Amino acid sequence: MPFPAYLYRELSRLDEINESRRRLAGAEWQDCDLVFPSPRGTPQSEPGMLNCRFRPFPNRAGLPQHFTLYSLRYTYATLQLLAGERDKVVSNLTGHTNVNFTKDVYAKVLPVMQEEASDGFESLFFGAARTTLAQ
Repeated sequence: MPFPAYLYRELSRLDEINESRRRLAGAEWQDCDLVFPSPRGTPQSEPGMLNCRFRPFPNRAGLPQHFTLYSLRYTYATLQLLAGERDKVVSNLTGHTNVNFTKDVYAKVLPVMQEEASDGFESLFFGAARTTLAQ
């Protein structure tokens, strides 16, 4: 999956950090090929991951305390759709196995997209959208 160059640089930096952790752990290191391993190379516990790695970011961004990794994923997908990205692409980026799942979950929360669809349909027949979507 393509991603921005700055993210590639950050991941490369994480590789260096993980290599240092490998050396420090020595024989205790278990190579699970993870981006964010525990100090011994194993998967981190969910509470550990949330508290140590993720929790500072929403706080710094002024987001509510209950903001979760799922909230981040949901926000990402919603913003992609609002930006006009195709649902199939968003489905692939979020790891959904079925594009219909993506449509079901996100389309209902995007009244802006529904209004644009309505305006587009009206423009097809009248040359321009003359009304707003009925509430």
